[in-house]
Amino acid sequence: MRLTTILAGAAASALIAQAAAAQSVSPAAGDKPAPVEAYGRLEAMSDVHLSQDGKRIAYIGAVGDDHVFVIQEVGGPILQTVTANHRKVLFITFADPDHVLMGIRGTQHMGGDEDTYELSAIILYNLKTHTGAQVFPRAGVVVDGQPAAVIHKDGHTYGYFFGKLTAGANGVQISGPRSTDETALYKTDLDSLVTTLELKSENHVADVAVGPDGAVAARVEESDHGKSWRVLKGADASEVLASGRSVFGFPDLVAYGRTTGSVIIKQPEDGDFDPPREIDLASGKMGPPLVQGADASVLQDRASYLTVGYRVGGFAQDAYFLDPAIDAKWQGVRAAFKDERVALVSYDAGFDRWVVEVDGPHDSGRYFLVDLKTAKATQLGAIYPQIKPDQVGPFSWFDYTARDGTKLRGVLTLPPGRDPKNLPLVMMPHGGPGNGTYDSPHFDWWAQAMASRGYAVFQPDFRGSGGLGQSFERAGWGQWGRIMETDVSDAIPALAAKGIVDPARVCIVGWSYGGYATLAGVTVQHGLYKCAIAGGAVSDLNGMMWWSQDRSENKLDPQVRYWSQAMGLKSAGDPAGADYSPAKLADRADAPIMLIHGKDDTVVPFSQSEEMAKALRAAGKTVDLVVLPTSDHWIGNGSQANRTAMLTASVDWLEKYNPSN
Repeated sequence: MRLTTILAGAAASALIAQAAAAQSVSPAAGDKPAPVEAYGRLEAMSDVHLSQDGKRIAYIGAVGDDHVFVIQEVGGPILQTVTANHRKVLFITFADPDHVLMGIRGTQHMGGDEDTYELSAIILYNLKTHTGAQVFPRAGVVVDGQPAAVIHKDGHTYGYFFGKLTAGANGVQISGPRSTDETALYKTDLDSLVTTLELKSENHVADVAVGPDGAVAARVEESDHGKSWRVLKGADASEVLASGRSVFGFPDLVAYGRTTGSVIIKQPEDGDFDPPREIDLASGKMGPPLVQGADASVLQDRASYLTVGYRVGGFAQDAYFLDPAIDAKWQGVRAAFKDERVALVSYDAGFDRWVVEVDGPHDSGRYFLVDLKTAKATQLGAIYPQIKPDQVGPFSWFDYTARDGTKLRGVLTLPPGRDPKNLPLVMMPHGGPGNGTYDSPHFDWWAQAMASRGYAVFQPDFRGSGGLGQSFERAGWGQWGRIMETDVSDAIPALAAKGIVDPARVCIVGWSYGGYATLAGVTVQHGLYKCAIAGGAVSDLNGMMWWSQDRSENKLDPQVRYWSQAMGLKSAGDPAGADYSPAKLADRADAPIMLIHGKDDTVVPFSQSEEMAKALRAAGKTVDLVVLPTSDHWIGNGSQANRTAMLTASVDWLEKYNPSN
C-alpha cells in the first residue's frame, strides 16, 4: 500500500506541474492586478461530484451571469447542461450513475418584508431517458435538501426525501396515506416519479436513518418547539434509543454506523463539539465519540452507507478514514499537492478515484481527479481561471490575544507582490454568528479583491463563531457590540506590533452579522476605522426581533429564540437593545458608511439598511446606500452582476476614504 501511495503521489505531483504550466502565463512583476470585475465573476466550477462508479462528474458551472448544472463523462464529452435561470443553486449530486439531483432556490414575494420567502426545489435529470423533471412538481411543495438515502430494490431506484406534500398534489401520483401540510419522509421512484408517503408522525419527525434496504433504521422526533428530542428505533416503534433537551436543534442522524446494526448520532449538548457517536440498535447502547476535540461529520461508503470515516472542520480541516488502507489512500492523495490546501470533495465507491479542491499562495483554486489505479492526477477545471497565479494574495492563520487574555486567531490575506509592511488594513468579520460559521485559510473572492488593491485583509474568528466548540460559540451569546466587537478590533494592535499594518489606516467591512459588527465598529466603538462598508446588516436589534416574531407568528419559535439568545435581549421590546443598535446610535458614527443590501433578502430585511441610512442622513453623517434589486442575503450565490456591483462599490469606497497608496 505504501508503494501505491508513493507512486500515486509522485505521478499526481508531476501532472499538477504540467497543469499549472498549461494555464495562462502569469503577469510579470509590476503588471496591473486583475480588474475588480474578475473577482465578481461566478465560479467557473464548483460543487464537483463523482459518480459512484467513478465514470462521470457533475458540477455547477457558469455561463455569463447565470449558473449552469453540468454532467460530463470523466475525460469525455459533456452529457447535459441545465441552466439555473438565475435562481440560486444549492447542490448537485449523483443519486446513482444514471440519476442526477440538482437543488435550486428562488425568492417568492407575497407582500412586504414579512411576506418574502425562499422556496427550494429539486430537479432530477435521468441520463437513461435524457429527461429532466422536478421532484414533487407542485406549487408550494418544498423538498428539503439532498435525499436521506437512495435505494436500489426490485429493479427500481428510489430516493427518500423530506418534504411537505399536500393532499391532491398535481402532477404527482401519491399512493398510501395522504398528508396534509405535514413535513414527512417520502419515497420517490426516480424513473416514474411515483411518490409514496413512507413516514409521518404527530411528534414531528425531524430526521431519519434509512439503510440500503430501504428500511428506516431510526428516527428523530422533536417537540416543545424544538427544545426536546427523542431518537427512536425503526419507523414506528416506541423504543427510545436516546433523548434530551437542547437550546437549539435536535440530533443529526446518519445511517449507518460502522455496521448495519448501528446508526450514528450527533446530539446537541453532548460536549463541546457534539461528537459523532454510534448507537447499537439491538442494545440501545451508545458508544464513545468517534473523534474528540474538533467539529466533525461522518463520511459514508457510497454503496453500503456504512460509516467509513469523518471530516474534521474548525482549525483542523482534514478527513480521516477508519480503515487504515483507505486512510493511506487519502493521505497519498493529500501528499501529492505539496504546500497547497487540499480539501476532500468526492470519491467513488471503490476509493480508487478521488476529487479534491486545491488552492494555495499562488492558486485561486482548481479541482483535480486523482486516479490511484493509474497513478495520475487530472485537472478538471479552475474555479477562477481569470485570476492568474501571481495575482493571488497569500493567506495564512494569524494568532493574537484579546484584551482579556483569550487566545484568538484569524485569516490574514496579503496583497500579492507587495512587501507586507505598514499596509492599510481591511478588517472583515464574518457572518453568522454561530451556526458553524467561521473563517479558515482559503481563496476568498471578496478578501482577494481587496487585497489585489493593496490592502491587507484580516478575517477574525471572534468569540461567537461556530465550528470551534460550544463554549467558544456561547461565549458570544449576548455579546453583540461588546466582547464580540472588541475581539475583532483587538487584532489591529497585534497586526501593527508585527509591522504588517498601519493602525491609522484601517477600514471595516462585513456582511450579515459581519455587517452589524461593521456598523457597531463606528457607532458603539470609536476612533478605530476610517470608513465602513456594511452589507445585509442588522442595524436595529429590537427591530430584527420584531421582524422574526412576525414571520414565525410564535415567540417560542427556534429562530426567535436564537435571535434573543444571540443578541442578549429578553424580548423584542427589551430597551437594552437600543444601547447596541447602530441605527439608534447614528449620531455617534465617526466614519463614512456605505450600506449594501439586496431587495430579496429573507434573512435580514432590506428595511434594516433603510432605517440605518435614514438615521445617518438625519444626523448629517456621510452615507451611501447601494441597492441590489435582485439579490438575496447570500451575495456569494448571487448573480455576477450583483457580485460585481458590490465589489466595485466597496473598492471605490475604500480607495476614496482609505487609499492604499
